[in-house]
Amino acid sequence: QIETLDGLSAHADHDELMAWATAMEGKPKMTFLVHGEAERSRALANALDGLGWNTTIPQYGEVHGLFDHV
Repeated sequence: QIETLDGLSAHADHDELMAWATAMEGKPKMTFLVHGEAERSRALANALDGLGWNTTIPQYGEVHGLFDHV
């Protein structure tokens, strides 16, 4: 399942995003951070990785097989 969170950003809402992630039951198989300043996105990815999440910040044009190994 793909989820989009409108109205939140890694820069301004880091604490709110981490509270949301911490409260989740289970973890997503993969989380793509596709919006925000590079430094803030990396900080959010590192924080999510610290919760055991598998995160990536794809580069423009990068391709991922969403259903590989499913």
